[in-house]
Amino acid sequence: MKKLFIHQWVSWDRHNEAYPYLKSALTTVSQNETHEILIMLLTNEEVPMKELQEWLSIQFPSLIIKVEERSIPENASFLELENFINVLFKEGTDLYEELYIHIGQGNSVIQHMLTHQAMQQYADKLHLLTGNGLKEQQPFHITEADTHMSRHSLYHTIHDLITHQNYRSAKRLWKQKDERVDKLLEFASNLTQLRLSQYKTEVVQPFDLLHEVLKECESEREELQFISFMKGLTLKDQKAFIMFLYDMAAWHYKEDRLVDFIVLYYRLAEELLLYAIGWNVPDKNNDDRFIERRHASYKLPFSKKRVTKHFHSYLKELKAEVRSIESRYRIQIRRDNDVTRGDLKGRDAYFVELYYFFNSKTLEKLLDFRHEGISGHGFEDFTKKEFEELCGGKTPLQFIDEMMEQLDIKPEYSLFELVHKGILNIISSHIMQGAATNE
Repeated sequence: MKKLFIHQWVSWDRHNEAYPYLKSALTTVSQNETHEILIMLLTNEEVPMKELQEWLSIQFPSLIIKVEERSIPENASFLELENFINVLFKEGTDLYEELYIHIGQGNSVIQHMLTHQAMQQYADKLHLLTGNGLKEQQPFHITEADTHMSRHSLYHTIHDLITHQNYRSAKRLWKQKDERVDKLLEFASNLTQLRLSQYKTEVVQPFDLLHEVLKECESEREELQFISFMKGLTLKDQKAFIMFLYDMAAWHYKEDRLVDFIVLYYRLAEELLLYAIGWNVPDKNNDDRFIERRHASYKLPFSKKRVTKHFHSYLKELKAEVRSIESRYRIQIRRDNDVTRGDLKGRDAYFVELYYFFNSKTLEKLLDFRHEGISGHGFEDFTKKEFEELCGGKTPLQFIDEMMEQLDIKPEYSLFELVHKGILNIISSHIMQGAATNE
């Protein structure tokens, strides 16, 4: 009988030039007329393949054992991990009569994705290896797929609720008490409403809790640094707020909540223009003043006229600056007539670039959707197809990406996705502990 054994490799699999954990696992897997086993190792670490293969041939001389390695994509989103697992199962799984997946070790999200996909396609030959072969009180044992299904279904139901930002339902469904899960679910819900001022004075902030949880599940250093930076939301940091608007708009677009999306997109464009011209607003409510943004490369002179906190008002100031540039260079700059910019340098070239983007017909039409749609008290509906046709095949966020990147303000990560990752890692750990103890 040919068997496929999928195992997440971690550093402690190798101990004193031996592999006791794998030996114990394979002893369990090789029962019942086994003559060939393919071990598929999923890892981000270096595996001593030659040494391992030789050691296995000595420990299991009567078996044909092959070892293959698959690299887990780093910094991967849920969608990228799902694609990775889909490819994994297409690589000859049908050639094996039994499929074993070791759960309880490694990335818990990957474990659940593996079992979910395997149950969909290979439930009749799927076996789950649970327990810990290095502890006498917790020997390895095989759990059949249907026994594991109730735990598995719970995780994926909660997973779907969380990734669709239905945090209240997820909290009601998750009965097990864990203060960290409760706090992070409440935090995620508050993020969607931008209710963050309450965290300014809290001793233990949810950003700190999230940082701690992500560190425990061995997240990348850059992800942790991003969480530390986004903590600035509680202090109304301008750059963090723009990144958050982008992230929130992306989630609404993904979920086809286009009315909410276009409202946020308008706000994103508005805040981005304010940032680009070197202005900011004080960290106080009901304050109509503007202040210069720190570390801005170029700052538009403040107008003597009254400037309101609206996109059109900022754009009016930018247009006035462009008229001044026209006069100095004796050129005519119009949005439908892209002038040669060879003579423009420094701040002049910078503000003209801003003018061409923020005064473009494409952006103007996109922002007009806010007034035409239900969100602007109009009666017209709109579709992604309309947006993307207007943007030349791009999404509205892809259209704005170039300016976000030019201003070094496009987020490298999604705050929502990292919050989801933290919550799901805690929940999956609870579920795996229950599976490991056969509760």
